[in-house]
Amino acid sequence: MKKQILLSMLVCSLLLSGCGGTAAETETAADVAVNTETETAAETEAKYPLAVETADYGGEEFRTLCYTQGDPGTMKQLLDFAWTDDQKGEVLNDAVYARNLKVEEDFNIAIFWEESDDVKGTTKNAVVAGETVYDIVQPYVNDAMVMGQSNEVWDMAPLMDLNAPWWDAALQRDLMLGGKLYCLTGDVTLGDEELNYGIFYNKALVEQYGLADLPGLDDPYTMVKEGKWTIDAMYTFAQGATSDINGDGTMDINDAYGIGSDYGLACVVFYGTGGQLARISGDGSPEIVLNNERNEAVIERLATVYCDTNASIMVTNMGSDGWTKLNNMLMENRLLFRLGSIYDLKDFREMIDDFGILPNPKYDEAQADYCHIISTNWCPCIAVPVTITGDALERTTVLLEALSCYSDQVMEAYYDVNLSTKLVRDEESADMFDIIFETKYYDLGKVFNWGGIEGIIGTVVKAGGGFASTYARSESKIIEAMEKTWALYGG
Repeated sequence: MKKQILLSMLVCSLLLSGCGGTAAETETAADVAVNTETETAAETEAKYPLAVETADYGGEEFRTLCYTQGDPGTMKQLLDFAWTDDQKGEVLNDAVYARNLKVEEDFNIAIFWEESDDVKGTTKNAVVAGETVYDIVQPYVNDAMVMGQSNEVWDMAPLMDLNAPWWDAALQRDLMLGGKLYCLTGDVTLGDEELNYGIFYNKALVEQYGLADLPGLDDPYTMVKEGKWTIDAMYTFAQGATSDINGDGTMDINDAYGIGSDYGLACVVFYGTGGQLARISGDGSPEIVLNNERNEAVIERLATVYCDTNASIMVTNMGSDGWTKLNNMLMENRLLFRLGSIYDLKDFREMIDDFGILPNPKYDEAQADYCHIISTNWCPCIAVPVTITGDALERTTVLLEALSCYSDQVMEAYYDVNLSTKLVRDEESADMFDIIFETKYYDLGKVFNWGGIEGIIGTVVKAGGGFASTYARSESKIIEAMEKTWALYGG
């Protein structure tokens, strides 16, 4: 919630300057007014008490292990605890520096970070060797949950005050299996923003083809705010924007398309409908929920949309550099919608014509809210190796809490970079960010991928349908794998 309050306040300032349950039950930012009550809530949350406000740890080192930093614009471009002199003056770098400095001074410690191409493997080796070299490690969420089963990282539930506003309540709601949680995300992590999804769209094409005037359509932003942005609406837009622009009678990469994606990303749109692979039942155990009538209807509809070459073009069919080609199509006004993660925004920074961002579409207008899955297979989280014990463990929890509490300035800087530097060309884009970040959720089935359950969606979509038979062939394998996980969690 704290992230959303920061975002709303930043959006308001930008405009003035002129510029679970299930996920479907989450209130969207479009329904929340930025007003004095919100600012009061922000002040109240900022005063949430720390277990220890200051301490003297004698100048000890506090070491974190993270993935090796990638080039700007990649999913690994941002390090949660790292800053460099080379980037001095860059707003996000400076915010991390200021946050780290405050915690270092308040607790008399020195924060260091080490980068690795394999955080999971490096952590395992350290644990097996009994080493205490890393106080915090940042594996991907999927890996952390498996590492917990192997007793490599601590269950964070009894160690931290998870009610604090700087922790991600959605992750706790969706992934606390059997009351255990082996990782955390929140204000101290940026991956759960970067690895969220939206739909980039070419505003010039909407105007060029008069798409907003087609029967049942309107300006996409208006449709989002009125709850009418659905798969069928996106499909209708896409059909109107697809054309054989070179007139050679063949639809290929040289022509214009409505939707650019890949079969594997069909699952993102599926999650956007509130669809789930698995969830936590009332007794804390896992439950497979993919095989129901609504989910089947969603997947079959996606198969129609994705396989229609008069509306969609798939990266699979575009060669090894398909995503680059897709980006070029968007920037060259030959693609209307491009599904992607927030970290992809940098690819369009130099785009001449205006583009915007939209939430994932609903299945139909009866769906309560928009929904956005976090890509947990790539999203770094916070975990603590089991070799950190006693006083060292207590110190780690204190420092982790302090770093999280004082990360509000980091989050504000992150939003500022995305809104005022990368994307904002209109007021509505900021509103769309609000919706995307406020309606995120996680999925147990995605995290553990029992029996390859998530891949069923892409397989069915690519085949043009056939969910029931495809699922039936994998069901026993899925259930067996889930039960094995539950046994390891103490079920």
